[in-house]
Amino acid sequence: MSETVDAAASLERPEDHRAPSGYGELIAVLEALPILVREKRRRDRLTLRAAGDDSGVGFNTIARTERGEQCSLVNAVQLLRWVGCSRTESANDGCG
Repeated sequence: MSETVDAAASLERPEDHRAPSGYGELIAVLEALPILVREKRRRDRLTLRAAGDDSGVGFNTIARTERGEQCSLVNAVQLLRWVGCSRTESANDGCG
């Protein structure tokens, strides 16, 4: 769990855009995805539909991801990009 929290924390620092150092770190980031998505959605006070519109994936994908269900690699990458953006960045310059 500590690796998951560390991976989640590293995504919240926009200045730290580095590639995972190995497969273990990549796995930890992907395992943290449900928490990261839920926290971003709650922090931005978004409904599932609004989060889907803001992130560029369907609201059902947001719901399934938050429940820890599988999502495609394409959607996972899109959600990770979205999680790494502030709401204003996403709206203003397409970040995510």
